[in-house]
Amino acid sequence: MEKEPPDWKDPLLKLENIIITPHISFYSEESYVELKTKVAESVRSVLKGELPRGMVNPQVTKRKIL
Repeated sequence: MEKEPPDWKDPLLKLENIIITPHISFYSEESYVELKTKVAESVRSVLKGELPRGMVNPQVTKRKIL
């Protein structure tokens, strides 16, 4: 939500086909293990001189460093 807590008059909250959860709703033991594994894999890639998998903005690698 753009504003938290949401305004209870927000029409989005009246929709029957939507579920709104707090940010912590992703958490499970499995997701936490996966999160740590993906971070470690990304660090390993960078240390090997590779781009990390799933990089959102690879164009920054083409910028000239001052």
